[in-house]
Amino acid sequence: MPRFALATALVVITAAFPFTDARNISVPTYDDLFAKSDFVVIARPITATRDTPEHNAIRDIGDPPLPVIGVITDFEAIFVIKGPKRKRFTLHHYRWAPVKKDVVMVNGPAFVSYDAKPIQPTLLMFLTRERDGRFAPTAGQTDPAAVSIHVIEGL
Repeated sequence: MPRFALATALVVITAAFPFTDARNISVPTYDDLFAKSDFVVIARPITATRDTPEHNAIRDIGDPPLPVIGVITDFEAIFVIKGPKRKRFTLHHYRWAPVKKDVVMVNGPAFVSYDAKPIQPTLLMFLTRERDGRFAPTAGQTDPAAVSIHVIEGL
């Protein structure tokens, strides 16, 4: 009987998730993110995400490199946990660049973008300061929504 139950469980699990595929994402602890960050803040977006002239490529998720476009979003700091006390700051991040119609991305990066809505999400953000004064996700540009920027529910 136990062999039958085990075999049945394996068949059900295999059948239930035939398209499961994942890309490994390195997720540091909150202590590591905090230590590596120049700016840790609870904030809300105050502008919609908008493009910059920057065109780049992310090379760390596979081959060929993923073409991206630089974008920025302005934020209102609600509470600064670490770093300079400021009321506003700009986040520099990326979005997908247009790709050919025959290209399919599986397990691509977890980018972030924000609309001009009256009610915006409250976010816990781990950021590093760039040379030009803007801020970028501490864990890198590849997966900010999964690592460096977290939605806080209920605020």
